[in-house]
Amino acid sequence: MKEIAQEIEGLITTYFSQLRNDADNGWTNAYKKAEDFYCRFLNKVYGWNLYNRNYQKRNESDIDLANYDKSITVQVTAQKDNKKGKIERTIKGFKNRKVKQGYKSLFIAFFEDLNEAEKKNDFSDPDINFSNEKNILTPSSLKAHIQSNFTYQEQLEVYNFLKQELFPEEEGVQSIACIRPIEKAFDKEDEFYSNSKFLKNNWIVLSKPEFQLFKNIRKNSRSNLYEGAQNYLLVGSSCSGKTTFSYFVASMLAKQTLIKSFYLKVTEANKLSDVKKELGILNNQFSFLIVDDIQNNLNFSDELFVELKNYNQIQAIFLSRNTSLIDDEFNGQIYHREFIWKKRYNNEIFCDANRIKELIQNRLKFYKQKFPDKEYEIGDFNIVLELINFNLLKLSILLHFWGKVGGSLSDFDNELLNKKFYDNYGFKNRDEIELTLRYASIYSFNIPFQKQLPFNDVNSQTVFERLKDKGLFYEEDSFFVFHHTSFADLIAQSIVLQNPDLKKKGIDKVKTEQIIKYLSGIDSLPENFGTLVQNLTENGGSKIVTEILNTPNIKSSIFEYYLELNPLPFNFSFTLNTLASIDENSLLKDLLSKNEFIERVIKYYSIKSYTSQAEIIKLVREHKHLEHNIKRVFLEKFELIIPFQKIRIFEQGGYYLKNEILALKEALGEEETQVGQSVNNIQINSFVKETPINELTLTIYQDRKNHKLTTQRLFVLDFSFWMEKFYSTPFSLLGNCLAELKKTDIARQLAFDIYKNLDSELLLKSAIEDKNHPVKISKSLNELINFRAYDNNQKLDELLNKLVADKGFFSRIIQLSLTDFSRFLSDIYDINKDVAKKIFSSRTSNDIAEQLIKNNESLYSVTQIINNLNKISSKSSKEILLKLYGVSDQHP
Repeated sequence: MKEIAQEIEGLITTYFSQLRNDADNGWTNAYKKAEDFYCRFLNKVYGWNLYNRNYQKRNESDIDLANYDKSITVQVTAQKDNKKGKIERTIKGFKNRKVKQGYKSLFIAFFEDLNEAEKKNDFSDPDINFSNEKNILTPSSLKAHIQSNFTYQEQLEVYNFLKQELFPEEEGVQSIACIRPIEKAFDKEDEFYSNSKFLKNNWIVLSKPEFQLFKNIRKNSRSNLYEGAQNYLLVGSSCSGKTTFSYFVASMLAKQTLIKSFYLKVTEANKLSDVKKELGILNNQFSFLIVDDIQNNLNFSDELFVELKNYNQIQAIFLSRNTSLIDDEFNGQIYHREFIWKKRYNNEIFCDANRIKELIQNRLKFYKQKFPDKEYEIGDFNIVLELINFNLLKLSILLHFWGKVGGSLSDFDNELLNKKFYDNYGFKNRDEIELTLRYASIYSFNIPFQKQLPFNDVNSQTVFERLKDKGLFYEEDSFFVFHHTSFADLIAQSIVLQNPDLKKKGIDKVKTEQIIKYLSGIDSLPENFGTLVQNLTENGGSKIVTEILNTPNIKSSIFEYYLELNPLPFNFSFTLNTLASIDENSLLKDLLSKNEFIERVIKYYSIKSYTSQAEIIKLVREHKHLEHNIKRVFLEKFELIIPFQKIRIFEQGGYYLKNEILALKEALGEEETQVGQSVNNIQINSFVKETPINELTLTIYQDRKNHKLTTQRLFVLDFSFWMEKFYSTPFSLLGNCLAELKKTDIARQLAFDIYKNLDSELLLKSAIEDKNHPVKISKSLNELINFRAYDNNQKLDELLNKLVADKGFFSRIIQLSLTDFSRFLSDIYDINKDVAKKIFSSRTSNDIAEQLIKNNESLYSVTQIINNLNKISSKSSKEILLKLYGVSDQHP
């Protein structure tokens, strides 16, 4: 214990000496670094949840750190001399300014200990419970607290924390493997496309929507503790600029806020345990994490999203290519999580001609300075735009060759660009060309490939290494990849266009041939075969998949591969559906004729959603090539692994699964069977069926700890009958009833299913029928915000706009008392701020103040009204207060 305590003491002394040295040498970020360190250190030592106030309000007076309930504040100071004066001024300022703002206690943190003369002063102040011993923090007081109160294990955690703070390269960040520091993740200086080179040369230009997204992230980064709500989702097509945007954000955050930035490609981490320790290292500082290519491992990405809630100093942006799973509510669960924002790279963001123009202008300026002897001009910008079609990689390649040859940019056409791109790699022989074409054809569909030597000559090994040395591709997680899918696609196109025989076949036919040759030329199927099938299908290569699955030698390899594969990969359902969709292909039938394979398929689906399970039952039922006996065995084994009586038929997915099971039973000529738990208790049955919905959901919530009783009540009705109950529920009760179900663990999914299926038009009709009670409607709307994870409040936003557009309803809002009016606005503000502000503007500050005076409202009522209105507009609320107290704007 003594040894570790001495180590901690030495590290604390060293760290504070560094801070003092930084401050004395005038390093501009020294104070921010000290504030951030103290914030992390005090949270670690005392268990406080502090955040840095200066990220929210520049140069906050009297305090630097605070927790969210304002019970603890800390002033961090680099004051070297006259610490007595600093303490007295800080206490005085805190009492004069901060106490009335609701802050309760003050601590003052120094870089060094107080000297003996300063220690003799008594700074005690009973008004704020301030004492020398408790509220003045110095290196010595922190050492003493740790040594006196911490166990050996706790001291070891502090020791590791300090080592990372003091030696971040050696002790912390350097030790991570899956997650990489941003500068190492983007250190590949590709000839055509390099984010680090672009940033250095000011070649990154954001579109206006992108800049707004960046500002939003920067604003959220000002809070040190992200409270589990710190993730963003960005979805877009290849070469739309997602990664470049994220790299720009990470670089700016590092410059402006000292936040460290990191990068994780999900294909480089197989399971969550691979990165848990590394997340702990990142969480010792304020970190920004880019999580790339989440579409390639949705299970891992979803688990990572959930895990990040345990790390309150890490923000993350999840990047995804466009995929059909985005709209698949169950298989693509990560896409339906609650993010700060979810954005798709639509035409507004992606197709920004002004951004393209600025990128070209920046490069023009660079080339004119670097190559003054060459002539450069843009020419016809519209021709350039048509050539690149907003593909940023193609633009980068075009600008690269423009820099080499000069002249007019618009003189380039596809033929010239492809020829220069082809010539750039100086292929030595046909073997190099064919191997490059094969790999490029595969990776153009975002499919990593295995090393393959398809040529008979003794120099085949040299061919592969030569191509690798050219920088065409590199190794990543036991596979090889190009720098980008679009990069691979352009290489494949350039090779095809430069070879007349290939050009006659066309790019699609050539790619099909090359992928089939790749699969035929290896001893066994690659481990990522499921990804190959999925990516080909989703990227317009379904015909290629059909040809692959019908190629005899590949078909036999697939059969052997899946018979041996255990467990089945996360995207196996996609492969299974693809097999089922191909007519006259016996592969699925051959596989399902093996009982062991059937069991593995059902076990694979047993951990998936009811909806996915219903889909596999439907697939088996409808597949015309599956024999009666195969279907019967499948259903029997399904019931053994997924017992019918446990299926939650009160949930939408469970209800669908029940119907599919019964449909398969009927197709097999078998009798109906009980699906879902049977509830024979007459009292429970009648209670659920006859009790009004508001009383029923309240009782379910109140009895939620009685799991058996709650489960029986829910099983009384299947999902269709639960929907009927809610469709007949008055709108004013709807929000509260669903909220009570959501707060009951076993009924949570039912609540989401009901909300998801409530038709907007029927909701509007129900709300209009209740329009004489606007506050009850707004309260119900506010309670429905609990379901924002489903559609980010889109349904509520649409409903609110239609409600306000109804003249009768709007007139009821305007006529509300001030108490109800302010409550209504507060309720709807979180759904649509603009609507709330627009309604607020229907009454002037003067009118509201006069009404408050006329009504002789109590102080409590006035406080409630002002607090509600302050949420909508702090400026208007202040004006009302000033008028109430007869104080003009000029004399606050």
